[in-house]
Amino acid sequence: SHRTGDGESETVGWLVHANNACRLICDYKRRPYVVSKFEQVLRAQRKLTMDYKSFNFWHDQLVPWVTLLAIGGYMALAGHVVVKGYITLGSFLATINVYKDLGDRFSKIQDTLASMMGVIEPLAGLTTMFNLPTDVPSRIECFRSCQ
Repeated sequence: SHRTGDGESETVGWLVHANNACRLICDYKRRPYVVSKFEQVLRAQRKLTMDYKSFNFWHDQLVPWVTLLAIGGYMALAGHVVVKGYITLGSFLATINVYKDLGDRFSKIQDTLASMMGVIEPLAGLTTMFNLPTDVPSRIECFRSCQ
């Protein structure tokens, strides 16, 4: 996620730079150059995004597969105990349901933690941006001197 965040920061940085330098870019007819550079940034971001999506896909598959293996293992190991009459069929099925419910709950916890992790980096970026010095006083003076 850190690499993806760096790639997103670079993309946003290019957009901010292009926006701030729009007049210069147009005056010096550098639009094709800026567009080609931005396309390079987007191509680099594409690989990071695909890596991130692949990680998320496999990460999302982990808890359901562990749940499935736990239920399958219990069924394989405890099935013969039911047949021999040591535990009732109801107890066996209730235990399977408990495993399923635990898997569902862990999956929800995992989703919540992943959502929280996705919010931390943008929030840290916003905090950094809000604490940067402003250029409003110099722009006010420049505006007044131009009038």
